[in-house]
Amino acid sequence: MQKKAINELQRKQLIQQNCFSNYIHSGSITTEASFALSLQIAKAGKPFTDGEFLKDCMYTVSGILYNDLKNKDLILSKIKDIPLSARTVKERILNIAEEVSNMKIKDIKTAEFLSLAIDEFLDVTDISQCCVMVKYLTASGVQEELLELLPMKGQTRGEDIAEPVLKCLETKNINIERIVSVATDGASAMIAKNKGFIKLFSSHISHEIISSHCILHQEALVAKSLGAIPQLKNVMEVIVPIVNFIRAKSLNRRIFTALLEEMDFIHKELVTFTAVRWLSGGKTLK
Repeated sequence: MQKKAINELQRKQLIQQNCFSNYIHSGSITTEASFALSLQIAKAGKPFTDGEFLKDCMYTVSGILYNDLKNKDLILSKIKDIPLSARTVKERILNIAEEVSNMKIKDIKTAEFLSLAIDEFLDVTDISQCCVMVKYLTASGVQEELLELLPMKGQTRGEDIAEPVLKCLETKNINIERIVSVATDGASAMIAKNKGFIKLFSSHISHEIISSHCILHQEALVAKSLGAIPQLKNVMEVIVPIVNFIRAKSLNRRIFTALLEEMDFIHKELVTFTAVRWLSGGKTLK
């Protein structure tokens, strides 16, 4: 009698363990699917609330595609169990971002040499931001990543920029002795002789670093100087009003697009000119 009771208890325990293991397996599959869909939502820049909409679409379409399968109900139940609420999608995206960031930091730490690009600018809310980009070499080739976007409080002097950048590198446990070059926008706060960012930042490094002027900011300076060239100025003074006239009204734009298609042009759209990006002037003239 006692042996029979023990066997019965063992049987019930085995059933419970099987049920628990099945639940874990099922949960891992639906969780993985939740992460995959959340990643696609993030890549497309869609709102978090689209998760439930995607699940409804999958459920409806799967009911049609797998109607002839014997395990149709199992497939639909799996789809229905995928957690895709707005809060869940937000947490999944944050977890993915944190994991990707940790992987990049790990690669940066293993790199033998590092190069930084520092740019201070104002956002749409007039808050000064300091963008820190890092470039390094891995087995797969040269990598360039955004390391951090640092909000600046108060003034934006050389010491005000150097302090948060150094703190950021220290927080991420990145060895600053591996930094060999720094690119800046060429502002006085960056390259001043005594209190510039380069001077203050390099004082924390035992070796000499290479300081360079960012090529994008050099393009902006070239754009300003190109306005003084008479030949180009005369051409752009004629072209820009024509482009503005075509792009000002949707009717003009549709007629011009139809003309390009009728004449079998390679370009099917009119490229606008931006004074800051001087290379766009050549694209507009084409």
